[in-house]
Amino acid sequence: MMMKKSAPSIEGLNGQMLQFQYEEGSITLVQTGAVAQWRTLPFAGVAHISGGIWKIEREDRPPYLVHSDQACCIPAGVRHRSFMLSEGVSNSRWAHFNILLCGYIDLLSLVDLPEIFTGEASRRLGDILEQLAQLQTETNPILFLLDRKVLEFEMAAILIRESKPKYQSHLRLQQLQRVLPALNAIEENLAFRWTRENLAEICYLSPSRFAAVFKEALGVSPIDYILKLRMRRAQLLLANADLSVEQVAAEVGYDDAFYFSRLFKTHYGLSPKKYQMEMAFIGI
Repeated sequence: MMMKKSAPSIEGLNGQMLQFQYEEGSITLVQTGAVAQWRTLPFAGVAHISGGIWKIEREDRPPYLVHSDQACCIPAGVRHRSFMLSEGVSNSRWAHFNILLCGYIDLLSLVDLPEIFTGEASRRLGDILEQLAQLQTETNPILFLLDRKVLEFEMAAILIRESKPKYQSHLRLQQLQRVLPALNAIEENLAFRWTRENLAEICYLSPSRFAAVFKEALGVSPIDYILKLRMRRAQLLLANADLSVEQVAAEVGYDDAFYFSRLFKTHYGLSPKKYQMEMAFIGI
């Protein structure tokens, strides 16, 4: 009797938390010609447009248009800008967020998001974004937290359901289980001077095998992953905390603020100080 081949198991990840980190959101009326500057954000952005036509420009693909009653999502780390082409006023319901698997992996990096969401998916995204923006804590803070989590994970489900899984995403999740101890250690002490050898020891693997498994799971080498995580953490600190560049550099593991600034500019195209100045933005 022929047995049906099952999908690769990811049972070892069942106990790990899937986190939805809601940064901010709002409902914004935008006039004709409103332009957002080129920027790279440490979180994803989703917006639903009512009225008007928007043009989205991204460094990783050709420009495209978003029409009224459509929605779009820009993944974290993608340099982009947007502006309204049509005459009149457009209503933008939007939010910035991260969806993290095991606390480290951007869930949206495992799928190919569509450029545009239409139909029922778009309409429901718009409703969720509006409800998230209007939720209030005054009456019952506990109920507020529960309502927000329900809306957040429904939005996550829509985004994933409308997307296509990337090639070998199941394999990545399987290999992720093998390097979780190293990821935990990095997360707990990001400023530590980690090496391939001491991370491999934590996972009970040889350095060469650890490096191979790590790259299969996360798509980058351990050292590149740490650099990426430090730069992302620096983005969040620069955007949300009243810290100097020197303080942010020390927080993410760099004693030399000048060296940190060079790395940050190489990674994102602008200095940490300029990034702080340009973090006032509307929508996505």
